[in-house]
Amino acid sequence: MLRIHEECLCVSPGHSVCVCLQAIPLPRLKAILPLVFGRTEDKSSNVRKNAVQLLTTVLAANPFAAKLNEKEFKSRLVAEEAKLKALLPPESRNVDDVTSKEGEGEEREREGGEGGGGEKEEGEKAGEVAKQLAVVKYLKDGVEFIDLMSSCVPVCTRLLGSKVNTDVLEALEFLAAAFEFQVQGSREGVKKALGLVWSQEQQMKDSLVETYVRLFLKPQSENPKQAVPIIVHNLMSLTNEATYAELSSLEQMMVLLMKGKNISAPVVKLLWDIFTKSVGNVTQSQSCSAVLLLSMIAGADPEIANANIRILISHGLKQHGDNPDLVLARHCCVMLQKLHRSHSQTNKPPVPFRFPHSHSMFQEITSLLVSQFSSPSSSQWTPFAEQAIAAIYRLSEQPDRLCGNILRSLVKTMSGVRGEGGEEGEGGEGEGEREDEETEGGRRVGQKKSKQREGGREKILSSPKILIR
Repeated sequence: MLRIHEECLCVSPGHSVCVCLQAIPLPRLKAILPLVFGRTEDKSSNVRKNAVQLLTTVLAANPFAAKLNEKEFKSRLVAEEAKLKALLPPESRNVDDVTSKEGEGEEREREGGEGGGGEKEEGEKAGEVAKQLAVVKYLKDGVEFIDLMSSCVPVCTRLLGSKVNTDVLEALEFLAAAFEFQVQGSREGVKKALGLVWSQEQQMKDSLVETYVRLFLKPQSENPKQAVPIIVHNLMSLTNEATYAELSSLEQMMVLLMKGKNISAPVVKLLWDIFTKSVGNVTQSQSCSAVLLLSMIAGADPEIANANIRILISHGLKQHGDNPDLVLARHCCVMLQKLHRSHSQTNKPPVPFRFPHSHSMFQEITSLLVSQFSSPSSSQWTPFAEQAIAAIYRLSEQPDRLCGNILRSLVKTMSGVRGEGGEEGEGGEGEGEREDEETEGGRRVGQKKSKQREGGREKILSSPKILIR
C-alpha cells in the first residue's frame, strides 16, 4: 500500500499548485519529502519525472529562506540555542526536551496576562521562551530541509546521464533551482550539465542554453552598468578549477551563446579591460580567465581577435621579468589561431592570416620558448610550446624556417647548460675531450659505412649524424 500511495503522490498533476499555494502543512511536508526523494530512483521514468518536479517546486516555494546556505543556518541555530539556554532555568536547560513542550509557554503567557503582577512577569518570561523555542524549531526544520535538498543534488547529477529525455530535463531544472538557492553541491552539478552541449537532441541544447542564460547572464540588478560586471564575474567563475573536458564544453557553450546574441558588446569590452588590466584590482588569474573566455568567444566571432592582434602580442606574449606567465601566453596563442580572413563565398572555409617570419608575434613566441626552456620552475612550458608551434604553422609564411631557428636556439641553450655542468664537476674538461673524441670517431665510422654502401641497393648519405646527449 505504501508503494501505491507514494507513486500516486508523485504523479499527481496538481502538486505544483498545492505547494505554491502552501496547501501542504509544513509538518506534513516533512513527512512527504523523504518518500518523494526515494522515488527519484524509481524504475518508472514517469515516477522519476514527477518526483523531481515536486522536489523542484518545493524548493522554489520553500518557507525558510531565499538562500539555503547550510553553514549560515547551522551557525544561526547554535546562536539561537545558546539564547534559549540562557532563558531557561538551570535545572531544565536541555533544548531537545524543552522543544517538545513548546505549547506550554503560550498558555502561561495568556494566563499571565489575566493574573497579578508576579504571574504576569512569569507569563512574559514564558512568552519569551515560547518565541525563542519557535525560532529554534524553525532553524532545525530549515537544516533538515537543506540536508534533504543537498542529498538530492548528487541523484539529479547522475540523472543528467540518463537515456530518457524527461529525466535529463527535470534534473537540469532542479539543479538550476538548487543553484539559485545556493544549495551545497549545486554548482558542481550545473558544471557537469555542460556536457549536454554535445547532445544530438536539439531540445537538450536549447534547455541547457536557457538554463545558463538564466543563471549567469541575467543578474537581478536593474542597472545595466552594474549588470555587466556581474555577468563577467559569473562567466569567469566557470573557468575556475575546470577540467579540460569542462573547458571544451564551455567553449562550445560560448559559441552557442554568441550565436544566440546572449553576450553583449559591453561584456566583451570589459573582458578585454580585465585582460589588459585597464581596470583596477585585477589579479593575474583573472587576466588569464578573461583571455581564455575571449578565445572561446572568438570561435564564433573571429573579428574579436582580428581587431586586437597588437593587444594580444603586447600584453600576452611580450612579457618582461624573470617569471613570465606561460599560461597567459598559451591562451593568447590559442586565440591567435582563430585569426582568419573573411571569405567572400560562404560555402568555403575561412582563409587564415599569414605573417612574415620577422613579425613581432613570432619574435616574442621564440623569446619565450627559448628563455623558459631551461627554467626548472616552468611546468607550463610544454603546453605553451604545443600551442605556440600550432600558431606558428597556422600564421607564418615560413613555419619550417621559424621552427628550425627555434630548434637551433634550444640546442645552443642545452649545450650551454651542459658546458656549465662540465666546468663545475670534477674532471669536466677530460670528459668533454673524451666526448669530442667519441663524436669525431663516430663521424669517421659513419662516413666509412656510408662509403661501403654506396654501390648497394640502399644508399646511405655520407653526411655525419650529430648525436646530442
